Amino acid sequence: MRRSSTCPTLRGAVAFTAILTSVTSCKVELTADDWCSDPNTVVANIVVEPPELSLSVGENTRLVMFPSDAQGRTLLCVDLPPIVWSTTDPSVATVADGLVEGRGVGKAVIRATVGEKSDSTMVTVVAAPGVVALRAE
Repeated sequence: MRRSSTCPTLRGAVAFTAILTSVTSCKVELTADDWCSDPNTVVANIVVEPPELSLSVGENTRLVMFPSDAQGRTLLCVDLPPIVWSTTDPSVATVADGLVEGRGVGKAVIRATVGEKSDSTMVTVVAAPGVVALRAE
């Protein structure tokens, strides 16, 4: 799947609130139509943003997951199964409810799974400034 480094366009009503702490730029269009998606709409895809990130050991940031329909429109007000977050290497990065924390120097893939849909973010963890990191191979 190809995607940009910015989050998907969100369409909704004026009563919209978002907390985006790990996305550096995001386009949000607020329009009167499509505020709440039809509750019977099927989630065709999910996107985790940002697609990659770099953290220092001990630093944390929150990932954001967006569900979309078959036409690629972000779904709002839909009931989703629980989001299951996982990491390929907990010694490098851990994740809980989308909050990623750098644990050790290296790379890890953080995956969000909703039902049968999933997407991931590549996390690179570097040594904290002024700290020498050693990692056993």
